[in-house]
Amino acid sequence: MFLINNVEKIITWFVLLFALLSFYDTLLDLLLWLLHSIVVLLHTLFEFTEHALDLLIEHIFHTGPRTTEITVFYLMLTIYGSIAFRLLKTLTRWYSRFVGALVSKWHHEKENALTYWQNQPSIEKFKFGSIFMASTAIMFLWIFS
Repeated sequence: MFLINNVEKIITWFVLLFALLSFYDTLLDLLLWLLHSIVVLLHTLFEFTEHALDLLIEHIFHTGPRTTEITVFYLMLTIYGSIAFRLLKTLTRWYSRFVGALVSKWHHEKENALTYWQNQPSIEKFKFGSIFMASTAIMFLWIFS
């Protein structure tokens, strides 16, 4: 009963695991390219903001390049520091909620699995154990050969 209801989920996870093991190098390259692109975009946005603030402060306050540079530096440090502080507070709150949800889900699934296992007759437990040991042996042979 337990396995029949989750066949789609098991097949989906198996296909994802197979794709991950088969195309790990391509997926890693794609992930690194995406990360690099995000860093380049953030750097470009930073430079654009810095240049725009330079022009704005020089125009409004009629300051020299050195004074403008120092003013823009401390202004951007204050702005990005406050953004980083708020982001850190938000991320810690989200992380604690996420960990709490994971622990709750883990306990719920563990209780369901234990209940399911206790309700099975001995022959079903033997079948499950045999399938598990055979599939584990096949995976070890595939990985280490």
